[in-house]
Parts: sequence; C-alpha cells; structure tokens
Amino acid sequence: MTRARDLSKLVNGVATTKLTGTISSSSLTGAIPDSLLTGVDSDMVQPLIPHAYIQAREADLETVEWNIGNNSNKSVDTWYDFTTTLSAGTWLPLYRGYMWYFENHGSSNIEGAYMQVIYLGSSSQGEQYGNGYTISHKWGNASNSIGDTTSIVFPKFTIGSSSTIYSSWRVTEYGSSSNYWIRMSSTRGWTFVRLA
Repeated sequence: MTRARDLSKLVNGVATTKLTGTISSSSLTGAIPDSLLTGVDSDMVQPLIPHAYIQAREADLETVEWNIGNNSNKSVDTWYDFTTTLSAGTWLPLYRGYMWYFENHGSSNIEGAYMQVIYLGSSSQGEQYGNGYTISHKWGNASNSIGDTTSIVFPKFTIGSSSTIYSSWRVTEYGSSSNYWIRMSSTRGWTFVRLA
C-alpha cells in the first residue's frame, strides 16, 4: 500500500466520525481504533502518538539484563548452558553476542567457517522461545584472533508464572580443524523487555 493510500485511509476513517470545529490536543484521549489502522504504514501512525504518552510508558519499562559470557577459554563443538529466572509476563528477548575466535595455525588463508548457534528456551538446549545462527569465515593465525558481533531480536513469549529460562550456545567448526579457543564476551548476552 502506498503512503498516499495509507494517509487517505487514515484521514477518511477519521472523517467518517464527522469531526467538526476545532479540537484541542488536551481533549484528545484514548486510542485510534485498530480498524482504522489496519494496513496503515506504522511510521504514518507513530507521529500521532502524543510524546507525553510515550514518556509515561518509558518510565514504566521493565528490563532484565542477563550476561552469558565470561571471557574464559571455551572449545568449539561444545554446548554451553546458562539459566536465569523471569517473572510472569510477556517478554521481548534481545540478544547481543560478541564471540572471539582464536586459531592455532600459521596460515591466514585457511578455509572453513564457524557457525554460532544461540537457543532460548524452557529447557536445557531448548529453543521453545527462539534460535539464532551466524556464520563467520575462518581467518587469522596463531598471533591474533577474530571477533563476531551479533544482534538478534527474538519473538516475544509469555510465561504464566516465575520460570527458569535457559540460554544455550555453541560454535561448530567447519573445514580444517584449527581452533585453539573461543570466548563469549562477559558484557554480552540478553536484555528482556517486559511488554505486559
């Protein structure tokens, strides 16, 4: 749908309510009915939301930070599992990972790749709440390492009571075996934003 049609749909929908005269911003309350917003581009609607409304909601925003790295040497082809507890509610999980790969060889022309897997679930190595994958080409030698920054927005999920949440990650090495160690940065992991 084009912006012109979006705007037309929104304006025509409001016009059907037979607005007349001048309306002050202080007299506007409530929300625009969802039926008027179906198919309307979200950046057309966002300017219609009063700034004070947004500020009030930001003050109520609850987030939970959960770091799953510790900067200690880990091995490829091995699962690493972590747990935390979230209270009942609807949560939006945001993942920020920084993985270091240190290779043990003398050539910077090695072939292969690393596949990083991150799971979020209600059981160990479970992916009930989502999963993410990244691929990094092998590069480097015994005197340096390479890093990979990954950010993923996982689907929102709802839990009915306080629950244990599991995050599991693994790096699989493909190609010639040359990895010496991997590390997940200690300042990386999850941010959970409460939606309800």
